Amino acid sequence: MKSQNRIFKHVTKLKLLLSCTILLLLTDSLYSQPTSILTSKKAIRYNRVEGLHLGTNIKLFEMNGGKIRTIAFGGYGFSSDELTYGAGINYNSKKATGYAGSLNYSHDISTNDENVMGWLENSTAAFFAKKDFLDYFLTTGARASILYRISRKHEISTKFHSLEYESVDSMDVWSFYELIDSDRKYRKNPAIKEERETRVTIGYAFDSRINQFMLTDDFIFNISLEKAGGAFGGYFEYNGLNINIKKYKRTFGPQMLIVRGFLGVRDRKVNEQFLYDLGGIGTLRGYGHKEFTGNRVGMVNVDYMFNRAIFKLLPLKFLPFYPTMGLIAFFDAGWTNLGADSTPLSLSRSFNSSDIKTNIGVGYSLFRDMIRINFAKRLDGEDGIKFTLRFFQRI
Repeated sequence: MKSQNRIFKHVTKLKLLLSCTILLLLTDSLYSQPTSILTSKKAIRYNRVEGLHLGTNIKLFEMNGGKIRTIAFGGYGFSSDELTYGAGINYNSKKATGYAGSLNYSHDISTNDENVMGWLENSTAAFFAKKDFLDYFLTTGARASILYRISRKHEISTKFHSLEYESVDSMDVWSFYELIDSDRKYRKNPAIKEERETRVTIGYAFDSRINQFMLTDDFIFNISLEKAGGAFGGYFEYNGLNINIKKYKRTFGPQMLIVRGFLGVRDRKVNEQFLYDLGGIGTLRGYGHKEFTGNRVGMVNVDYMFNRAIFKLLPLKFLPFYPTMGLIAFFDAGWTNLGADSTPLSLSRSFNSSDIKTNIGVGYSLFRDMIRINFAKRLDGEDGIKFTLRFFQRI
């Protein structure tokens, strides 16, 4: 009965959103132009909490030469029996400088791990290897953002959201890997604090890239300040700082050095959905997935891409896809712990250089890093080599 009431509530909200959309479409003064139905990498997904999720994004209408667009989306998770939906409006000046913004309302599965792995790659891992690298929660509420492009390289932004969080349970969804090993199980999806968060984020970003597929000596930097609770309301109250740095440097011929750095701090009442995780894919590649957790984190990843500089010297032309092979050497270092004000969590420590975890490794790539195999060795004295297979990763 509770499940039926919840589904009825979601259907009622969806009907209201669609009714408002239809009313807007019928308003002549908007000069609306209905456009095609689209899908996205997130709309169709496969994971351990929803199983197969089928959804679609619908572009409803455009105004002012395409600068203003409205969208709606809907979907259904077959294992979770959860209806997902939302609608929003976006503005983009279509110029190198100027304002852009968005406002939307949604009820959908969310994760804080998109910096670790994209939806398409994770769905592939869940369906074929019975490995799910993201952690999930259900969010319902509004999001708004305003962005100002100062120039092609510089932009500042302000974001606001008010979201109600809800835990979601893991399901023993089917995977192709069960044909090989029926004993493998998915990780348990962690429970979260089910309360409302209201947060404002102010950010600045610099990006020197002209073409993301033709990288040379480029530099990316962004910083964001977070404020949750207090005058904004909501259950959660904390301050946050996040800094991301990425440097691309051409060295000899096609070889490239890539250095990535991340620093994050959240204080006071931080709960599971706001903690930082280190270990495994996307972070410390020689360690177990999410082996370390805290509300303060620092991390550096160094990748040296030899590309074909070494392979072209070896007598391996008989191998399939030989012209697309590349070799990578990498090093990771990271640290995280729980700060002094991290109640209700009990453990509290200060920074200690001995807590820094490091690993080294080598990688083999195909098709310009569309497929990559990593072998990493942790340097804390423990034995073992960590093997990971990546698809479509974003270097």
